[in-house]
Amino acid sequence: MAVTTKEADVALLKGMFPQFNEDRLRQTLAYHRGNVDQAATELLSGGTTPVHAPPPATAEWACATCTFANAASSQQCAMCDSPNPTRETEASPLRSDDRGGAGGTAVVEHVLARTPVNGHLR
Repeated sequence: MAVTTKEADVALLKGMFPQFNEDRLRQTLAYHRGNVDQAATELLSGGTTPVHAPPPATAEWACATCTFANAASSQQCAMCDSPNPTRETEASPLRSDDRGGAGGTAVVEHVLARTPVNGHLR
């Protein structure tokens, strides 16, 4: 019967860490996706592998509208153009309002006029 790489890795870890049972060694090895060096480092440091490993970080986001898997860097869905909810959108520039003043200056002036400076309104 041939020994698989996984079993060989477990045997290697068992030789290095006889105090741990094989289930613990398999779990640690699986958590580190078969990387014996990382598993050994964790076992040496006394770290504990969670019973349920966290999901791996993804480089994608699923569109809430069409469920297409988009690249994490995309600002909108490649299929339906829905915005990426995990990305911050740029603030829209202030628009003119019907009280006059382009860029919202009338609103700013109104707020400043009602803001006390040294205890006095302007």
